[in-house]
Amino acid sequence: MRGDKNKVLFIVAEFFQSGASRYMYEINKTINKHAFDLEILCFHPLNHSQAWQDVYYEKNLALGTAIHFWDDVNVLYRPTLIERIRKKIKKTPFPHERKPLHDYLEKFDHIILVGEYLYPAISRFFREKDLEKTYVSIQNSIFQNPKNYLLFDKQKRYRFLSSFEDSMIQLELQEFSDFTHYFFPLSITIQEEFVKTDFEKTANPKIGIFTRLCNTKPLSPFFEAFRQLLRTNPSAELHIFGTGDPQQEGMVDEIRALDIESAVFFRGHSYTMVETAVNENLSITWMHSYYGIPGGFASFDLCTTKIPQMFWNFTPNFSVPDNVCYPMFDDTTTFVHQTLRLLQHPEVAQKLGLLQFEDVTKHRDIAKNCRILEKILRNNG
Repeated sequence: MRGDKNKVLFIVAEFFQSGASRYMYEINKTINKHAFDLEILCFHPLNHSQAWQDVYYEKNLALGTAIHFWDDVNVLYRPTLIERIRKKIKKTPFPHERKPLHDYLEKFDHIILVGEYLYPAISRFFREKDLEKTYVSIQNSIFQNPKNYLLFDKQKRYRFLSSFEDSMIQLELQEFSDFTHYFFPLSITIQEEFVKTDFEKTANPKIGIFTRLCNTKPLSPFFEAFRQLLRTNPSAELHIFGTGDPQQEGMVDEIRALDIESAVFFRGHSYTMVETAVNENLSITWMHSYYGIPGGFASFDLCTTKIPQMFWNFTPNFSVPDNVCYPMFDDTTTFVHQTLRLLQHPEVAQKLGLLQFEDVTKHRDIAKNCRILEKILRNNG
């Protein structure tokens, strides 16, 4: 600990509208600033993507957080004149060429690397003592990217942070022999401003999906389920909210091949997701699931609206748990049947939405859960 505060460095890939950026921001908003001093080091420069905006840069800056960029910190050291003379006369070696980066990292008690995918890009610049105070925060899963940990040196010891419970993390990190895992649940700021109250049965039910349109967030199971659902309810609509180009991702061709394009609507990114979900009067939402738990921030945010959610399990060879609160499926027929049940019985849908709301407020409140992270950092300081 430096002084009376723990100095913590968060290393992020960028400030896009993503789960990793949201994760960092929720912590930054909530962590006890009297006990912890946070800085952010961003690997990519601002505006490096034409498709994605750095929306979380200004948000973190508004919290008064110091933000630095990798290319400004990881510069080659230039020996001084005195060092050059010592080198020539006494053969004294120059300081390490990455001295500016090492000096910067030296200031911190803890380093939290937000995203395991970022580790291979920066690990070659880390010294052993830098790695010893680093927590790798898992943001994806091997079932989203099978090569997630391909470039990790499996002979080294790591500390991982994730929302995966013990049985899940053993499967996720099966390639590693020496690691410590710290459980920190995915958590959000609880809002109760936008809540669904209209649960009347409608002739044109709207199913919503909130996601990013990319290959790590596949929608194929949902498209097939919707195709089957239309046989029973041909007036249903599927509204997909998310950044990305559905044409470029092959999704437009996919829905055409299934002959459902007239009932599927790509709505683009929603900057006010919970408000949008309520104002659109969505009947239900379909979401991703991994390891038997909701797949990300969007799911938990939507729980605060009391709009019921159904989940498709994207973890192969994983026994789908019988989860009353978060119904999860890997069988299309059952998934469609249960969706129709909610659409046809509003009282059942309302009950499920309330159950999910109560679970999130009890277990996913960042105001409560941030203490878990604070305790981890204090105990390993």
